[in-house]
Amino acid sequence: MAYQVLARKWRPQVFEDVVGQEHITDVLMNSITTARIHHGYVFSGIRGIGKTTTARILAKALNCAQGPTPHPCNACEFCHEITIGASMDVEEIDGASNRGVEDVRIVQDNVGYAPSRSRYKIFIIDEVHMLTTPAFNALLKTLEEPPAQVVFIMATTEPWKIPVTILSRCQQFKFRNGTATDVIALLRKIARHEQMVISDASLALIAKTAGGSVRDAENLLDQVTGFCGQTVHDQDVRYVLGIPEQAVLLKFLKACVTHQTALVFTLIDELIRQGCNFRLFCLEMLERLRNLAVLKTVREPDVYMQGFDYTYTDLMPYAAETTVTEIQQMYWLLAEAQRAMIVSPQPRLILEMTLARMTKVQALPPIAEIYRQLQEISAALAAPMVAAEPADTYQPMAQPAAIPAVREEAATSGHENFQAVWFDLLTLIKQQSPALLATLKIGRMMRLTAQECVIGFHEEANASRKRLEEPKNLKLVTDMLRTSLGRSVRVTTAIDNEALSVAEMQAHLDQQGAPLPRPTPENRPAEFKPRASSAEQSARKFSGGDDRSLGAQGNWQKAGSGGRYKPPPAQVSVQELVRLFEGKIEA
Repeated sequence: MAYQVLARKWRPQVFEDVVGQEHITDVLMNSITTARIHHGYVFSGIRGIGKTTTARILAKALNCAQGPTPHPCNACEFCHEITIGASMDVEEIDGASNRGVEDVRIVQDNVGYAPSRSRYKIFIIDEVHMLTTPAFNALLKTLEEPPAQVVFIMATTEPWKIPVTILSRCQQFKFRNGTATDVIALLRKIARHEQMVISDASLALIAKTAGGSVRDAENLLDQVTGFCGQTVHDQDVRYVLGIPEQAVLLKFLKACVTHQTALVFTLIDELIRQGCNFRLFCLEMLERLRNLAVLKTVREPDVYMQGFDYTYTDLMPYAAETTVTEIQQMYWLLAEAQRAMIVSPQPRLILEMTLARMTKVQALPPIAEIYRQLQEISAALAAPMVAAEPADTYQPMAQPAAIPAVREEAATSGHENFQAVWFDLLTLIKQQSPALLATLKIGRMMRLTAQECVIGFHEEANASRKRLEEPKNLKLVTDMLRTSLGRSVRVTTAIDNEALSVAEMQAHLDQQGAPLPRPTPENRPAEFKPRASSAEQSARKFSGGDDRSLGAQGNWQKAGSGGRYKPPPAQVSVQELVRLFEGKIEA
């Protein structure tokens, strides 16, 4: 006898054998039991989950010699004919190849004839969404009021393409995708009856690759056993299906959470050498990122991690090195890359650049923390430096008024003066990183020894302290101290309530924000002469009191000159302007 593929050999013949569709089979069985048979049904869902199979079982249940019955016998001639597709009263029509009006007209002609031998005349239209719009319109009247002995069963993978006028005349059943648990149980049953030796991990890989399709899972099992024989090994399943090894996937995961960009390109070359499918690789990585998020947010992760070829303990080391926001960013980056790879002629380049970008993902702090940090930075940047007295020559800027004094606990031991070291450090940091300067101005130097420098922050300025503890900021401060002191010291931070608090900083800023003083008549210098009003200037000009005189040509010219009038340049020094605005001016 010729070999029969597993999908056909294990095709369900009764309602109880349909995998994962109890919400549909129970309704159909109860309808048959209560004799409430509808004249039209629409079965929708993905490929390979039992739509056509359920339609055939329903046909057998209606035409069985023992029926109508929810449990067809599969032994009578009517059930046998329907099983092998030889029944004259059950017509299976391919909607993809019989999609025109003329094909529907043939169906209408056959509807008028009574069943030849069976109880019902049943029309099973597969892929019904492929019918043309005129064909659907021609079917409307027949579908709305068919003869009592006629039943239409339509199956489709794209129900949104069916006109609503057709859907409203039928009972609609949405088939669910097969769950991993149900598909693995079916595959395990098939393997036991077929005398196969295969692990649950391999069955989980097959079920996951099938994507919820029972028929696809059976075909993949057939494919794997065709390569391995009756004994199936896990690595053989990965090789046949093109799924990367578990160790390689964990290396990619480690490279992403530990920010190792260079390692990504090496691992991509390893994927290509193994002949892995990029689409399946993306699905595996997305699955692990999802499970990492489960580990970070759920107390009992085992409930949400069933049906995989690994456990949550394999992911625990990586969950400790990342955050939920980082995981979410990496997930959506990879999901977008997977969609772009479908239509790209160079999917490898898209995958490489996406993985490299995933290694650069950084955690996003909460909005409240961001707002607090912005408030601290704004307060620190707005804190003014103490200005020097006005002078003709430039003088170095004095130490900032907002910088708290530092203790000189080690001064008696011969160490550098704290004030001088702290001011030198701030001056050097200002040249390298103004943002870091704002952070340091909130703190103060608590202790300075030959090996260590401790910078204290108020407990309310904890965000500034954490910002200074970042590796790049600590390195910059350490380098600047080495430049200032001529030796290396270790920089640490501590809580110091004697440092500036946020409230003190805000009060200091409010004090510095007083309005600018304006000169008053009492404190104006003697040489100050108020500007005349426009009326006074006009009167003085026509009365001859103006500094200008009329020339021979009748134009305003400077006396003794024949050209256009040019006012003399102002001879005012900077010192005079400074003295002019000294003193208090009423607002």
